[in-house]
Amino acid sequence: MPPPINKIIPVPREQLEQLLREAGSQQTIEQFLNRTEIQAAIQTNKLYQKRAAAARWSRIWLLASTLFSLGSFVSSPNPEDGIASLLLGGMTVLEFKVHSWFLQIDPRGPLWGFRNQCLFAFLFLAWGFYHYLVPPSAKELGGMGLGELGMGDLTAMVQNLERIFYAVVGTIGALGQTILAFYYRRASVSYSASTGRTSS
Repeated sequence: MPPPINKIIPVPREQLEQLLREAGSQQTIEQFLNRTEIQAAIQTNKLYQKRAAAARWSRIWLLASTLFSLGSFVSSPNPEDGIASLLLGGMTVLEFKVHSWFLQIDPRGPLWGFRNQCLFAFLFLAWGFYHYLVPPSAKELGGMGLGELGMGDLTAMVQNLERIFYAVVGTIGALGQTILAFYYRRASVSYSASTGRTSS
């Protein structure tokens, strides 16, 4: 894994001119800033700051999902919510780290951000299609007892609509997290191209 690079720190023009003179450089500020390696570092910094902004919102989304699952588990303990709370909790902690790594221009940000979001996408897909394949019973739908009232067809329709709802939400959620995962990963590709390194 490539070591972290230093974060670009703004320097006043006068101070930068003094630093160049002390280093014995005859370059002007403009010539120094137009050097290939300096431009590459500036572009990398911009890419990482954009990903940091995305990770800032993503970690809030993960934290909200964790709290929702945890609340559901506490109110009605079940294996599904228990496992979801543990997985989402771990992913939330990692996403906070990913956000910090992006701010520090650390190449671990896109690497682990990509993996974290891919896992989140998989969980969305698994959650959606599990509920699609295992639809809730009439009792789970609120104990409406529609079958006893001769409205069994309505119960079946509600179950089918709920199955479709879970499948659609699972698919859209997975697609959104996959897009974010590859958005993170693009920063890693750009970093490797600018430094000549190969991502691990």
